[in-house]
Amino acid sequence: MTANINNGYNGAIDPSPYFTQEYDGTVISNKDWDKCRAYHRYFRGRPKGGYYNELKVIPYMTRRLKRLPKAEEINSCVYGGWDIEAVINPAMYPLWSQIKKSEYLAWQKPFN
Repeated sequence: MTANINNGYNGAIDPSPYFTQEYDGTVISNKDWDKCRAYHRYFRGRPKGGYYNELKVIPYMTRRLKRLPKAEEINSCVYGGWDIEAVINPAMYPLWSQIKKSEYLAWQKPFN
């Protein structure tokens, strides 16, 4: 295959068609391949009462973050079991964006 230098991206190829599954075989769409693992785990199906809990956590997170929280931050608190202090700590992002707190406490590694 020859690179098309004049494709508007200096020959770079869009990788999204090659990412069709997550690590455990879960099918993901081409537009979601670059989202964190938490997006695919937490945002799939909202349990009963989940939306209400999301709404309860938003004002507190907004005060703490000094901005509106992102969906993955809200979902990690509501569905992942992470406390807000861990979510607002930048050093904890590699953990809460990949695994639930219960998995972390069970010594599961985030990038397996």
